[in-house]
Amino acid sequence: MSIAVRINKRNIAVPLDNNIVRKLIRKVFRHFKVRNAVVEIEIVGDYRIKNLNYKFLKRNRITDCISFDLSEKNRYLYLIVVNAQKAKREAKKRRIKSQTELLLYIVHGLLHNLGFNDNNKHAAALMHKTEASFLHQIGDGPVYNN
Repeated sequence: MSIAVRINKRNIAVPLDNNIVRKLIRKVFRHFKVRNAVVEIEIVGDYRIKNLNYKFLKRNRITDCISFDLSEKNRYLYLIVVNAQKAKREAKKRRIKSQTELLLYIVHGLLHNLGFNDNNKHAAALMHKTEASFLHQIGDGPVYNN
């Protein structure tokens, strides 16, 4: 299994343990039987993610996560951009660790790249349940229904 994880912290509003991120990503890939992949994670703030959201999705607003599937044939390449400032705000509201919220955004983006969506109530519930399961497996969470 060759899983490479690159983390670029452009915003450090939230402390993040890179080893936990790698553990989370490997658990997700092992579950979905992905053996070779490169995952690039960009940790940004409100301004940068709003610009990316508009540039690529034509949505002029701040968001939590944007994911890109740049894969070719049997080579998986995923770029996940997560918003540390939003994670810090949401974590405070939910009364959880900001790192937990940021990990949620990372797994959320990864699941989008693996075919999950959250565009209706049933799909969103399945996605949330799957996210919670992976966070639980690494000893983190819960995020929802606190």
